[in-house]
Amino acid sequence: MAIRTKKNNLKTLIEGFRTVFNDATSDLASSIDRVHAAIRHAANNADILKSDYQHIAKILDAVLADMRAEDEAANRELSRLGADWLLSRIDRPRLRVLTHCNTGSLATSAWGTALGVIRELHARDRIELVYADETRPLLQGARLTAFELEQELVD
Repeated sequence: MAIRTKKNNLKTLIEGFRTVFNDATSDLASSIDRVHAAIRHAANNADILKSDYQHIAKILDAVLADMRAEDEAANRELSRLGADWLLSRIDRPRLRVLTHCNTGSLATSAWGTALGVIRELHARDRIELVYADETRPLLQGARLTAFELEQELVD
């Protein structure tokens, strides 16, 4: 019963997101459905008691780990393709890149999107300098990006 109520609440939340985010929401909805299916499967398993939350947590942990790995793989592929695309169009040995806000592993589940492309270029020794900017108060995106770049030893 509690799972059904939570599912209804999630559906309401998803519908609200759909009006704003369209395609991104379908990914969110799919992810929520995967997590919900794992919980429902664990809860319906005849071998466990309703109070066996540790078993449910283990199943949920496995599903979330799979989702994280899939997201990281997709981000790394995007990074490889993005780096290839840039290098095929810019005839310079090393690039100066501008990135806006934070698009790294702090904004995604693992690797990053635009910052992932910069990581890929850095791994190929094709980055000269990265400019990280931000327009919002306190420069939080630029500060997070600078932190991530520093961890990767990127100038």
